[in-house]
Amino acid sequence: MFTRNRVVAAPVEVGRAHLRRNRGRVRAALVNAGNANCATGAAGITVAEQSCTALGAALEAAPQFIIPSSTGIIGVPLPVEKLLAAVPAVVVERTCSVDALKAFATAIMTTDTRMKLASAEFAVGKKTVRIAGVCKGSGMIHPNMATMLVYLFTDLDAEPKELKAALKTAVDTTFNAISVDGDTSTNDTVLLLASGASKVKFAASGVAKKFAEALRGVCASLAEQVVRDGEGAQHLVRLQISGAKSVGEARTIARSIANSPLVKTAWAGCDPNWDAFSHPSARAEWRWIRGRSISSSACTGVQKGCGAPL
Repeated sequence: MFTRNRVVAAPVEVGRAHLRRNRGRVRAALVNAGNANCATGAAGITVAEQSCTALGAALEAAPQFIIPSSTGIIGVPLPVEKLLAAVPAVVVERTCSVDALKAFATAIMTTDTRMKLASAEFAVGKKTVRIAGVCKGSGMIHPNMATMLVYLFTDLDAEPKELKAALKTAVDTTFNAISVDGDTSTNDTVLLLASGASKVKFAASGVAKKFAEALRGVCASLAEQVVRDGEGAQHLVRLQISGAKSVGEARTIARSIANSPLVKTAWAGCDPNWDAFSHPSARAEWRWIRGRSISSSACTGVQKGCGAPL
C-alpha cells in the first residue's frame, strides 16, 4: 500500500510499477533515509530503477522483484552512487536476527527519536506463525497513512491476494486512523512480505482469522508508537465516537476533532474545554448536541446535550 497523495515520490512510482509487473511477488525492499527522492523529475525515477537493478543483480533477481523506498528531504537529487556502493556489503552481511531487525529500524529513522518495532505470534497445531514489524514516522502524520515507511514480515505461507486483503483491513483501523499534524506525505509505504517458512497455509482452517488479529495487533502497536513519537507531541489521545450513523460518519467526526488546532491547543494546555470539541464536531455536520455527550478523560463537558459543571 502506498500514499494517497496526488504528488508522489519516485520510489512510490517505481514500487507501484514493480508490483504490477511482479504480481505481488517481492524478493526484497531497498530503503534509504535522509533523501526522499521526491520532486527530482525523470532523474529520480532513473535512480530508483538503478538501485533496484543493483540489488536485484546481487540477489540474482530481476529488478521488478525489488521495492524501493526513500525518506528524508525532498527536492534534492538522491546520490545513487552511495546506494550502489552499499549494496554488496548489505547483501553479504544480511542475517536473520533480532539485532539485524533493530539495525534496520534504526537505519530508516529521520526525525524519529526512537526505533519502532512490534511482533506477534500464534500457534497452528504444533507450528508457530510469526509476524514482525518495523516502522519509521513522527511528522506529517495524518489519516490515509502518513509520513511513514512500514515493513511487515511473516513466515506464513500466503498468496499475494490473501496478504493484500489482510493488510488493507489492518491498515484501515490503524495507520489510517492516526493523526499528529494533519499533513500527509509523498513517500508513504506499507509492505507486507511472507516467506512461507512456517509451512502454515493461509487457507488452512482458522488461520486467516488468527493472522488478521495478529497483524492488526502489530500494526496498532506501530501506529501508536508513531503518535507517541510525534514531532512536538506531549500527549497520546484516543477518540471514541459513539452514536454515529455509520463508520464513515464516525471517521469524519473523529478526524475533524483530531485535526482541529483549537482542540489540540486544549489538549496541549490540559484544558478540558468542551467548546473546543463541539465546533469541529459541528463542522463535520454531525447533529450531536441534542441528547449527546462529550467527555475528556475524567471530565464530562456535555451531558445529554447540556453543558456540565467541570
